[in-house]
Amino acid sequence: MQEGDIVLLAKGDSLFDKLISHITGSSWIHAGLIFGVDENIIKIAEAATEGFSIYHYDRFKFEQMIHERKMLILRPDLPLTNIRTHMLNLRGRPYAFTDLINVLVHIISGKKLFKESVQSLTCSEAVSYFLFLASDEQLDLSVEYDKSFGLITPEDLFRSQQLTEIEW
Repeated sequence: MQEGDIVLLAKGDSLFDKLISHITGSSWIHAGLIFGVDENIIKIAEAATEGFSIYHYDRFKFEQMIHERKMLILRPDLPLTNIRTHMLNLRGRPYAFTDLINVLVHIISGKKLFKESVQSLTCSEAVSYFLFLASDEQLDLSVEYDKSFGLITPEDLFRSQQLTEIEW
């Protein structure tokens, strides 16, 4: 596990998790990025309801979730540069609730209800945009899936030919 690795989180028991999983047809409902690994703490950069921030997780619980397949670690096939700088440049951007609705509506109907926000981010949008920047624009999931960063889902990250699962 290293800086810049992608973390995918499987659905939990909440109604929101079940709704996202049902609509997307995927058990992967959230994405983040490894920001740092300490002896007891894993730091994850992620877009959550409070905005794009760095969150701290207990390493033991984190690793337990990986063993239980409730979490997955992916690594880009291309080298990444300026990892922390790119993550920190996203910090503070608010969570894009309207973009999340757009993703769900797009999956169901192929259409969008709202114009995508430039200032806010969904979790997988943040990850895909970070990968684009940190790979010097070589790893472009919007091209791989022929849709904007704002419509990329955790399932797209899971299925990407440009990312490899890290065995634990």
